[in-house]
Amino acid sequence: VRVVMVEDRSKRIHKLKNVVIKDEGQMYPATVSDFSETGMSVRSEQVFPTYKTIELQMKIDGESDAIVLKGSIRWVNEHIKPDKARFHEMGIGLIDPPKSYLDFIRKID
Repeated sequence: VRVVMVEDRSKRIHKLKNVVIKDEGQMYPATVSDFSETGMSVRSEQVFPTYKTIELQMKIDGESDAIVLKGSIRWVNEHIKPDKARFHEMGIGLIDPPKSYLDFIRKID
């Protein structure tokens, strides 16, 4: 089986940001390592299967409420650090990101 990835041509912004992944009533802490208008790379102890739809909650600097993002797991890289095998990296394609998220991306760019 040959898997062909479609490259995200959006500009990536490399910045660490804490988020919470919500899936089926459970909350999992995670860290975003890079953002774009269409997706993000997230590191977490929890791993999800590809194409699963999840919810992310992210606080934007200066805002009291977290914004809610919906995304689909596009790829998974398990055990990104061999000496700390509990962390996984996932690429998340965002589904209709809200204006507040897009404004945040444009502001930090």
